[in-house]
Amino acid sequence: MRSYVVLLVLLLVQLMAAWHAKAQDNTITHRVNDSVVLTLERIPFNETAHTVSYEGDFPVAIDGTPIFGTDGDLPKFKLERAELTIGAARYQLQTDHMYNPWFGAGINPNLIYFSKDGSNYHLQVVCSDGAGTYGAEWMMVGDASIRTILTRDEHILFEYFGSP
Repeated sequence: MRSYVVLLVLLLVQLMAAWHAKAQDNTITHRVNDSVVLTLERIPFNETAHTVSYEGDFPVAIDGTPIFGTDGDLPKFKLERAELTIGAARYQLQTDHMYNPWFGAGINPNLIYFSKDGSNYHLQVVCSDGAGTYGAEWMMVGDASIRTILTRDEHILFEYFGSP
């Protein structure tokens, strides 16, 4: 009987470790459709590599730019890389100033929007760590891309990102 308890405990520990590892993936890949794939990678935020500005006890800017992705604390993660693949074309998307892009297993797929307008492509993503929510939009034309929106304005998030 004792060996069964030990095996059960070991199994539970292994399951919990696997769940925790999955719940905190640092790279996520989302297939938008048959020919479009979005890959996002986050890394731990290194406070010592940045200049943080405070208002009272609250961090408000990193390296002179407002913080996106927190709710009154320092970020835990920085969005290091975002790559959009459309067929054979690969776009490295601008990710500076984007922090805590998701928690748990990744960004909700219902908060990733992709569209085509003539020869232009648009990608909108709503990011959140559960508290600090923000949205980003990128436009891809030919072999170039640019981030056109980075906002935490609730009006824009609900009106624009809610129904692209």
